[in-house]
Amino acid sequence: MKCAYCGRELAGEGTYCSERCRKRGEAATHLAARTRIPFWIVTALAGALLLLGIVFWAAGALDKAFWFIGGAAALEGLILVVLPRGKGGANTFCQIIGGVLFALGVICIILWR
Repeated sequence: MKCAYCGRELAGEGTYCSERCRKRGEAATHLAARTRIPFWIVTALAGALLLLGIVFWAAGALDKAFWFIGGAAALEGLILVVLPRGKGGANTFCQIIGGVLFALGVICIILWR
């Protein structure tokens, strides 16, 4: 069996390998439960912006399309940095991906102004 937080092999019974992992795992679970609804609301809003950008792109209005697509990427990247998902190393990976998405979204907005 593996630790629920860090993924190390457990010698005995239990969910966590140490008191430190237990505290961090419970804190991460509590944060995920508290921020689940705001995370999905912002993700749905970013998805709607992305769809609107695709509609503008199909209509030939590239300036508006890139503005909406960049806004969606920046919004989703920001929410991934502020409210990361996952435990342990996945949390850091999620924040890195969020930072890259945010930067690409801002660059997209700036370049297509």
